[in-house]
Amino acid sequence: MIDQLSELSEEQLAELQTSIVNEFETVEKEDPTPQTVDAMTSLADMLDTVRGEIKGRAAAAEELAARAAEAAMRVKGQEDAPAEDAPEGEMPAEEAPAEPEETLKRLLKKRRRKCLWQRQHLWKQDLSFQPQ
Repeated sequence: MIDQLSELSEEQLAELQTSIVNEFETVEKEDPTPQTVDAMTSLADMLDTVRGEIKGRAAAAEELAARAAEAAMRVKGQEDAPAEDAPEGEMPAEEAPAEPEETLKRLLKKRRRKCLWQRQHLWKQDLSFQPQ
């Protein structure tokens, strides 16, 4: 089953994790012998693998959400005008994020501001260009 973790659902992963922990606790109660220690080590390795799969799925979901948010932002455009009064690299205190999603939104907003400023700056340079 460990070889097919990517095919398991979230519920099946949770059940597998619980069964590994339960089995470990059962083996742990026995007197330590080379066999029980090997079994404990094997169970710990399996648990690490399951936890790695769970973390990998969470990271992939976050990456997918970030890509979706960026694509939506590109299609829907910028919602706010750039803040001229905020120093570059800093956000006003009232915009401090509370959660990872807020951090992502803040970073995307900052990136949009920078891109907009660069486009405006380059456009102004093009207007002032005088061939010699």
